[in-house]
Amino acid sequence: MLIYTLTGHQDAVNCLRFDPQGGYLVSGSVDSEIKVWDLESGKVKRTLGSHWGGVLSLDYSRDGSYLVSSALDT
Repeated sequence: MLIYTLTGHQDAVNCLRFDPQGGYLVSGSVDSEIKVWDLESGKVKRTLGSHWGGVLSLDYSRDGSYLVSSALDT
């Protein structure tokens, strides 16, 4: 069952991760942005734009207090 179509990135999405508590989804894209999605509303809660290149991977620390990312930064 499709609940939401999440739109917001300007290019392809490379990676997705649910936060450990399950309330948020993060997406990393070729557009170099990381978006934090509120799963209850289906809306972007925050956009992180700290990379110069496309985001390749995302992961949370075990307790969910940190989000790490890797990208094609030069």
